[in-house]
Amino acid sequence: TSVVSVFFSSSCVLKVMNLEDRVLARRRLEESKLNALQSAVQENFHLGSIAKWEQSSTKLMSSKQYEREQANLKRQRAMNLEARKESLRTLLTNEELAFQKEIDCKSETAQQRRERLEKKAKELRAKRIKHREAFVA
Repeated sequence: TSVVSVFFSSSCVLKVMNLEDRVLARRRLEESKLNALQSAVQENFHLGSIAKWEQSSTKLMSSKQYEREQANLKRQRAMNLEARKESLRTLLTNEELAFQKEIDCKSETAQQRRERLEKKAKELRAKRIKHREAFVA
């Protein structure tokens, strides 16, 4: 009987130890799964932060690119406007010179005016004399 009881008690001890080992192994497995999940969560958070930074930097870069393009367009428009102003300025100057030249050609000199007035005076004198002669006759 003592051999049977020793065997029985050693077999229970083995079963108890096996049960404790299994519980311990299961707990270790659960802890390793938990650690893996925590690592995955941290990795996802880290990757999310990187993605958010990339999105914000991409948005900033495109915003800056848009600003540069708008500045270039504004500069180009200003240059075109200045070119148009210069063209109109030149056109106006040429027209003013032509107009002044035309005025100078049409205006009488003092000599031309005197000659015109003398001619008109002679015509009026001749007309008056003719009128008297017609009245007298």
